[in-house]
Amino acid sequence: MRYVLVMLALTGCATQEMVWYKPGAGNQAFNMDAAACKAQAFSVAGMPLMQVAIVYTNCMYGKGWEQVPAR
Repeated sequence: MRYVLVMLALTGCATQEMVWYKPGAGNQAFNMDAAACKAQAFSVAGMPLMQVAIVYTNCMYGKGWEQVPAR
């Protein structure tokens, strides 16, 4: 349930679907980086969900991913 709330917080109220994109990276690279960022985001017990979303997003950007409109 907490994962669903984080994903909702990450997508916010955007009307256009956004996806993570990194030039040259495939699904396996995304899954590995996303898992590492989720682990980092949830590493502090009791952190507010908005802060979890910020940590996750910053981690993904730090790994070279960017959010782009879905095609």
